[in-house]
Amino acid sequence: MVLEKQFGEADARAALPHLKFDDNKFTRGMCELIVGGPEFPGAGVLASLAANSLAAGYVTTYTWKDAARAIRAKQPSIVVRKPKEFLTRDHTAAPGKPKAVVIGCGLSPDDEAAELVLAALQVEVPLVMDGGALAFMNRADVKEALVTRAKNKFPTVLTPHAGEAARLLKAEAERCAEQESLFDTSDPSWQWVHERGEQYAAADPKADPAQAAALIANAYGAVCVLKGPDTYISVPGFVQESDEHTVLVVTEGTPALAKAGTGDVLAGTIGSFVASGMALEAACSLGVFLHARAGRLAGEALGELCVTAERVLHYIPKAVCSLA
Repeated sequence: MVLEKQFGEADARAALPHLKFDDNKFTRGMCELIVGGPEFPGAGVLASLAANSLAAGYVTTYTWKDAARAIRAKQPSIVVRKPKEFLTRDHTAAPGKPKAVVIGCGLSPDDEAAELVLAALQVEVPLVMDGGALAFMNRADVKEALVTRAKNKFPTVLTPHAGEAARLLKAEAERCAEQESLFDTSDPSWQWVHERGEQYAAADPKADPAQAAALIANAYGAVCVLKGPDTYISVPGFVQESDEHTVLVVTEGTPALAKAGTGDVLAGTIGSFVASGMALEAACSLGVFLHARAGRLAGEALGELCVTAERVLHYIPKAVCSLA
């Protein structure tokens, strides 16, 4: 049984991190982003600026030339590198110097992006997968890498919207169908795989987002942030219907956020809090709440019709101050 628990203003206020007097840019955390492909450079700019606007003390973006030029012009404090450099650099986190990687915003489903996604899945630090990175989830090598991350307890976050969530569930249902052929129908393992496949196939992210988030989290061994008018955050652990599994829900959302680019701002927001060393569920929930609050504040000031992703980004500091 999936239970819903609201994550509201009091929870966000309690989760909001506070700086220590002797913090430096590295103890605040390093957020690395692989974002902003040639077709969608703006997504990389928005995600990078969001990450740099919050908890992380040091932001590095691996991106292509158009996004690189824009990021350097808008916020020169962000370190910008070429995408291929991610493959050769060290991404381990030193004691007391947390780190996280965000990948996917504005990436196209091509071979170069696939190589970067597989490389990101090998890092031992927390990984946030958004947008274009989720397009590779139907690949066997990507699923295998996710399973390995889960076994090694390397934290992962997936941030699908309803359409992406439906594709993630479909991919898992298809995997279960393939696994059925490995067992005789009289084998209890066949029955278990068959029932799981039916559960994934029947799940509807729009009709029952809480259950969909729980199923995705369990299937991929990752925290699932299922984005929508209300956003649902689930950690892995929902195995069967008889289990009680709690999914957090943020109801602060507004239709003003139904605009291209706002998901990229959210990915950077979550990534910044994850990079600071916060627990994954708290980082995701706080990021979702502040992103939604920023959208609401922007809508109140400008009118819901006039809100853009850039304006949501502008109102994030005001959203933080609203919790003071």
